[in-house]
Amino acid sequence: MPPPDDHYFSPDPSAPSRRRRLEVVLRGERWSFWTDAGTFSPTHIDPGSRLLIESMEVEPGERVLDVGAGYGPVGLVAARLAGPEGGALLVEVNQRAADLAVENAALNEIANAQVICADGVDPAAVGAVDVVVCNPPSHAGKALIFGLFEAAAACLPEGGRMYLVGHKYLGVNSLQRWLEEHVGPVDLMARGAGFRVLLCVKRTG
Repeated sequence: MPPPDDHYFSPDPSAPSRRRRLEVVLRGERWSFWTDAGTFSPTHIDPGSRLLIESMEVEPGERVLDVGAGYGPVGLVAARLAGPEGGALLVEVNQRAADLAVENAALNEIANAQVICADGVDPAAVGAVDVVVCNPPSHAGKALIFGLFEAAAACLPEGGRMYLVGHKYLGVNSLQRWLEEHVGPVDLMARGAGFRVLLCVKRTG
């Protein structure tokens, strides 16, 4: 058993490797993902990520930033929606999960996705994006999550979009309040199984 402080958002999880392959349907298409112990939701696509995948809106040609990408399902689907003229940058702190995301991009023939293993988002390195998607690590604490949101929002132009998912019992209301205060107005995009997908549009000025 991994030590109690060995979370899926640890940079180097110590849980022994236990790879498995998931076969799933997302947005009407078949996908395959390699997962492993020590990563987030290794046995299935979690309901929050699935709701985010099914409800996020990405237009062809857009550049997407996936914050906390895990083994890649949200960011890779976003990359496919963005098409060859767009793409997705997947940022993940967990080296094991980041390596899997690279492998899963190749497995699903996604050529317009880049994966970075990093502890947070560096706006100077990321550059401008049109869309941010995120299933935040709810157990990591609000200070960490709000820091991620602040850095991700700095990559967006005025009118840029953030799609975020949270659970009603794990602080989604406080996430909404923070976004409304610091980034822009928030709308409810979808809900299900206790999860809510929020759309935040970066305000002018």
